[in-house]
Amino acid sequence: MIIDAHSHVHDPVHSHIALLDDAGVDRAVLFGTRPHPERATDLASFRREMSVLDETISGRSNGPGDYRTAWQELDSACAAYPDRFIGFGKVRLDLPAPQIAADIEREVVGRGFRGIGELTPSPDGAGQIEPVLRAAADH
Repeated sequence: MIIDAHSHVHDPVHSHIALLDDAGVDRAVLFGTRPHPERATDLASFRREMSVLDETISGRSNGPGDYRTAWQELDSACAAYPDRFIGFGKVRLDLPAPQIAADIEREVVGRGFRGIGELTPSPDGAGQIEPVLRAAADH
């Protein structure tokens, strides 16, 4: 069995399955995503999608609405292809430790995901990951 250890939800999901099939990949560890460069139709739309990525990895985009759509897309992809995707849920890093633990219980464990990722702390914010690791150790 060949497993792609790092992949993000594609839109539409069936095109992602086709790419996995073409590459001979049986399953993929699937992360949610906010940018969708595969949706771009020209340079301007590609730049817009990449600006979403820049906001995400810089730590400037971290509100609940920023996560909701990505969670829904990941849920849908994993539900549509449970034999192909191994879901990994993302949690917000800007919350107090008890809320992070509750989010892991609800958004990762509760959704049946197998792990947590990707974690994108703000620059110089690696300490934000500690409450996630502490809470995840219980699972």
